[in-house]
Amino acid sequence: MTAFRYKGVDAAGQSVAGEVTAASSDGVVATLLGRGVTPIEIRPANDRALGTALRSADLAALRQPRASAWRWRGRNIGAPELLDVIQSLATLLKAGVVIDRAIAIQRDLSSRVAVKDWLARIHTQVREGQSLSDAMAERRGVVPPFYIAMIRAGEVGGVLAPVLERLGQLLERTERIRQRVRSALIYPVILAVMILSTLFVVVGVVLPRFEQLFTESQIALPWATRAVLAMGRFLQSFGGYMLAILLLGSLVLWQRLQREDFRLRWDAFWLKRAFVGDMIRHVETSRLMRTLGTLLGNGVPPARALRVAQGVLGNRALAAATESVLQSVREGQTLSSMLAKAAVYPTVAVQLTRVGEESGRLDGMLLQVADVLDRQVEQSWERTLATVVPLITIAMGALVAMLIGSVLIGILRINDLAL
Repeated sequence: MTAFRYKGVDAAGQSVAGEVTAASSDGVVATLLGRGVTPIEIRPANDRALGTALRSADLAALRQPRASAWRWRGRNIGAPELLDVIQSLATLLKAGVVIDRAIAIQRDLSSRVAVKDWLARIHTQVREGQSLSDAMAERRGVVPPFYIAMIRAGEVGGVLAPVLERLGQLLERTERIRQRVRSALIYPVILAVMILSTLFVVVGVVLPRFEQLFTESQIALPWATRAVLAMGRFLQSFGGYMLAILLLGSLVLWQRLQREDFRLRWDAFWLKRAFVGDMIRHVETSRLMRTLGTLLGNGVPPARALRVAQGVLGNRALAAATESVLQSVREGQTLSSMLAKAAVYPTVAVQLTRVGEESGRLDGMLLQVADVLDRQVEQSWERTLATVVPLITIAMGALVAMLIGSVLIGILRINDLAL
């Protein structure tokens, strides 16, 4: 018999941790399920690198799914590669391939050394009798705890292939939205960099050379030319200090954001802003609903599913609101009524959640809510870019034209004096 330490969620949705003696990790899973606890992580008790136990107030570990790439042994395994592994395993298992053979096939098909090494270690552990979820959990940081919890639920329920398929769909949807946002930002970023570089060259290189010419000519320069020259002198004298202050301020802000109390106030501040707050609410609620719907569809009880799904929220203010919703759901309140009472979730999410509860198809309706919110975010983002990008182009072009025009006016004044 071996002692194992575990972290999990009980029937009331509370995070629990402790130690169980069993012959294997599968025995631990069976014991915990018998107690009404859904295991999230199981490790041998003699492993001293476990870290701290999972606490209800500390969901940092469960927030890892937001990262676009997860570190393992100093090498990156990106979200697209993890998606490929999950989808391939789901396909192979549905085709009737046993789990260890499916992992070996995926290992051989992978082109990156980091992925091959990771899958090889998982394959070895599965061949030695460990479950897939336990093998993935032993390399902390590669697969987020939420995904491991879903895989473990699929193993316990004997529906690993459908769970992996649904998990792959969740990952695919998340990655597609991320890629759309990145693609939409490429042009504005390139445009801003080019225009700012042009401004830097004009102000830092061109203007100082013309300033000496204007000084020697001893003519009365137009106010526009004098203003541009003064701006150039100011940037030359204090530009370095301004950059240092900006970097120092960014560092101080980053350090403050590591504190939970400040991060909560910071997130609440942005959540109250008109456009930005709406976008944050839609994105975060979509992530919450998709995760919750996936867990409910796999047979996880509502309170327990909401506790695990809460971990995907990156906004602390929304996470705090979800905590109050969780407490009320434990007490028997409906999810839709508590979402409405929190007054921070989009109205469409509350209404469709109520429809799902009344129809008895809450899990499917939550997934539809996530799709609706994603479409609204995409449409809002596209409209915003369609408006902002031309405005940025016009504003920056006008600024460059003003700077160059101011210099040319001064040069023409010199030419008029010479004639």
